[in-house]
Amino acid sequence: MEIQGMIQHLQAGTQDVVKVMQDSQQKTETSVRHSTEAVAALAAITEAVSVITEMNIQIASAAEEQSAVAEDINRNVTTIGMVACEVATGADEASKASVQLTQLAEQQRHLVNQFKV
Repeated sequence: MEIQGMIQHLQAGTQDVVKVMQDSQQKTETSVRHSTEAVAALAAITEAVSVITEMNIQIASAAEEQSAVAEDINRNVTTIGMVACEVATGADEASKASVQLTQLAEQQRHLVNQFKV
């Protein structure tokens, strides 16, 4: 009887070991699946970071171009302001010359009238 009890005890222990091994295999399979999912997630994150980096490069390039255009506009506005000042000065001089011409024309008319009398 003692042998039969030992055999039963060994069989029960073996069944327990088998159950533990099956549980361990399931947990291992779950771990492998989670690891595969984590690798896929990391690959997606790496791709997203790469896309963001490329976008940052494009944004920086566009910002540099906008800055250059803004500098060109600033130079053009400054040039327009200087030309406007020159035109205003020219207009003022033309106005003074017109007044002088009017005075000379009036003097000339007055002189012509003296000869008519």
